[in-house]
Amino acid sequence: MITRDAGTFTTLARACAPDFGPATARAAFLVTPEGFARAEESALDNRYMADAACYHCDSALAEHRALQAALATDVPVFAFAGDPATPDAVFPNNVFATARPEAVAQPGAPRRAGPVHLHVRDRQRA
Repeated sequence: MITRDAGTFTTLARACAPDFGPATARAAFLVTPEGFARAEESALDNRYMADAACYHCDSALAEHRALQAALATDVPVFAFAGDPATPDAVFPNNVFATARPEAVAQPGAPRRAGPVHLHVRDRQRA
């Protein structure tokens, strides 16, 4: 759920079923923010991106490196290089799963489908 309203979040969170225990990842999958920029097509229907006045690529890279280092203290981290041709593809937040030796990925937007599949496939074969 994405909401800017704390009351809405609290109401929905309280209605959720009780926690069934910790959900833990065996690894982390990241896409580095090389080429990260405002994607005009995405900004048309993404109010968070539409509201952003600017992007600071150097800051994004530094923050990403710090996140990767912090995660790596607990789990293996697999970082895929970003691609300037897909500036908003740094968010692998749609559907991604692995079942050795295959990877299944289905990005929400058709414009992201090719690049994500290629990154995953090429990295697995390396």
